[in-house]
Amino acid sequence: MSKTLDKSMVDMAWAIANKAHAGQIYKRKDCEWEYITHVKRVVHALRDAPIEFRVAGILHDVVEDSDMTSGEVRDIFGEAVGAAVHFLSRLEDEIYKDYILRCKSNTIARAVKSVDLADHILHCVRPDAYADWRGMLDRYSYALRLLFNLS
Repeated sequence: MSKTLDKSMVDMAWAIANKAHAGQIYKRKDCEWEYITHVKRVVHALRDAPIEFRVAGILHDVVEDSDMTSGEVRDIFGEAVGAAVHFLSRLEDEIYKDYILRCKSNTIARAVKSVDLADHILHCVRPDAYADWRGMLDRYSYALRLLFNLS
């Protein structure tokens, strides 16, 4: 189903994401911040992309972090956003490599996931990063190599 996305749909996506991520905290060694700030950084990086990319960026973790399904996202925001959010949502018991390759198969999901990973990488190298940041950096850089055939 094709939906026309406009500012009201973007506002609705933000309302859904804010509710889904309410109370979620990113903890670092010396500080913590609300998870929704990660979502805001992802969407900011997508600011010049088509609206479907930005809405998928807003909703990229909603299915994993709430009771909302990708089908409900599709019903509200249309096929393009619904499909992207489906690909961006890791399935239960899904092998990480398979998940990343699934993201790669959808143009919007691939773009959003690459920005998502880049944001996570930036936080691996912060002075207040956890001691295990090297393992996370390896995981995220591996995923980017898969997304862009760099392996």
